[in-house]
Amino acid sequence: MDSTKTTASQTTQHVRSFQRSKILGGIVAVTLALGVPTLAAAPAQADTVATAAVTADSGRTVGTTEATNTVPDPTQCTYGAKEKFHEATGLYPAFKGNAYEWADTAAATGWTTVLDAQARSIVVFQPGVQGSDAMYGHVAWVDSIEQHPDGLYINITELNGVAGPGQWGTRQVKDVPGMSYILAP
Repeated sequence: MDSTKTTASQTTQHVRSFQRSKILGGIVAVTLALGVPTLAAAPAQADTVATAAVTADSGRTVGTTEATNTVPDPTQCTYGAKEKFHEATGLYPAFKGNAYEWADTAAATGWTTVLDAQARSIVVFQPGVQGSDAMYGHVAWVDSIEQHPDGLYINITELNGVAGPGQWGTRQVKDVPGMSYILAP
């Protein structure tokens, strides 16, 4: 039998397979163009899942995520902020570095960051702002915001803040320059 000959059956199968590939590719392209989130299998043995920035219905983008909370010390504010984010969204964001670096890291990995206080976000305090650590800054979860006569206040849940080392606490803080927000989808 000559291996260079193609049967009608093989040609038909190839054409059908090619047509299915074109249709599937078109569906994926349209889905991505419309900003519809798609599901994909997580890569095996990966700590970080690279995702394309997907815009949620809220207008907030979903950036790069991790399979677990990778902050090595569960008593730090960064660990607590990731846990609260996960509790609210089911996602672990892939933010790295000290607390004061998180807004830049978040923006660089596809997350929405803003200067205006918003609920369902992580607040990033630059070093020394509102009592945060003078070297590392601080991060906390924003539960809600309130307008007062003297300005906007945020109600936060934090780890390793005013409640003490490794302790959870809540407090209300005035929104001032030196604070930024990473928005949860």
